[in-house]
Amino acid sequence: MQLHPQSINIELPCKPFALSGQKVLGLDLHLFFDPTEQLVCPDCGANAVIHAKARARRPLQSIPIAPYRRTFWHIANRRGWCGHCGFTFTESIPFQFKGRHVTLDLAKKICDDMDEPNANIRSTARRLGLSEDLVRRVYDEFLRHVLSLVPEPTGVKAIAIDEFSILKGHRYATLVVGLDNKRVLHTCEGRTEQSVAPFFSRYSNEFYDNLECVSMDQNHTYSKQFSEKLPHVSIVSDRFHMSQNYTKDVIDKVRLRVARTYKRQGDDEGYALFKRSKYRLFTSQRKDPSLAGSERELDGQLLLRKLLGMNEDINTVVLMFEQLRALYEIQDELVMRMQWMDWVSMAEQSGIAELENFARRKRKHTNQIVAHATHQISSGIIEGMMNKIKVIKRAAFGFRSFDHFFMRIQYAFLPQQLKQQVKRELWSNCSEFLINPLYHVKCG
Repeated sequence: MQLHPQSINIELPCKPFALSGQKVLGLDLHLFFDPTEQLVCPDCGANAVIHAKARARRPLQSIPIAPYRRTFWHIANRRGWCGHCGFTFTESIPFQFKGRHVTLDLAKKICDDMDEPNANIRSTARRLGLSEDLVRRVYDEFLRHVLSLVPEPTGVKAIAIDEFSILKGHRYATLVVGLDNKRVLHTCEGRTEQSVAPFFSRYSNEFYDNLECVSMDQNHTYSKQFSEKLPHVSIVSDRFHMSQNYTKDVIDKVRLRVARTYKRQGDDEGYALFKRSKYRLFTSQRKDPSLAGSERELDGQLLLRKLLGMNEDINTVVLMFEQLRALYEIQDELVMRMQWMDWVSMAEQSGIAELENFARRKRKHTNQIVAHATHQISSGIIEGMMNKIKVIKRAAFGFRSFDHFFMRIQYAFLPQQLKQQVKRELWSNCSEFLINPLYHVKCG
């Protein structure tokens, strides 16, 4: 298809340059811009002279102007020398995005598309007709700029720390969030002491002095770091991880052991009943099953009573689980410590191997467990944020750069008001005519 040159009557955000010519090569439009103002030293503000006679034509890719496929702006920026301060410099281009070979218009279009739900670099590049590398570099610079303007969080008293998977083969990353403002405070690859150490020097002393408690899942590495570097911060064992550990290490193992016993005895019905009752044993037991809200709940309560009556070990571990959950409702640390020690003693004397092993392992975390009575916090917020992180990773089909991935995580949980403020400042020199695409209405 042969395209003919056309005159462009559009207001372009190109000051202090002016359009001096245009050229069409195939499906690409090339626009040429020359400076129109006196060269000024950026250091002292005095008038400068052109250091070299030749002007470098720096091509910047911009949003395509129909009917052309691509549009390039060739900017004749000058190299100057200041006779007042002796400073040598290259003339800046105000509509160039962060030193990249793109205009602010195209950079804004890329970043707006990347902010859409389930957007990724590959789909954005294909939709805009750009290379994936260009899209990634532009969006990476945008994230760095936004995060550099984020102020230090204030008023944070409770935080949570946990790990999440980033690659198969047990590759993990660490996430620290503020429970008061639901902001990401730190992300890093790995879960070792060296990986977590930068968090303790990232903010000011006032920020760390204001912290009161941290919620975690009894991770030895995390607890050791906080005990050594922030001894005034109380470590709280998360109640949901505690319940998860109990159901996995005690109830599940006892249930499977009982099921295998029925199978060895030739009772296929009893084996199938316990084999399929994994989640039924986790539900709370009503004192009166007739008070169930629905017929399905009534059937579940009757089945639970039947399971508890069929085996004494199952009945014991389920009752101990209900007592364990009740401990986390206590708001007096001394009372919780006494009742927790009684619970551990009963578990160690229960005669059930799985329950005894669980109690012995958790006894050394007594201080972290009873701290929940004073600081009623949990890791529920960070677990919900990790679900969103999984969506980001799934939509991107993985990340080659973990630094870019961690910036995406921090940006995703920034307040919307702060995002809009930074965007208005960054895109202030954009064109109002090239940002909004033209939609052609089909005529009948």
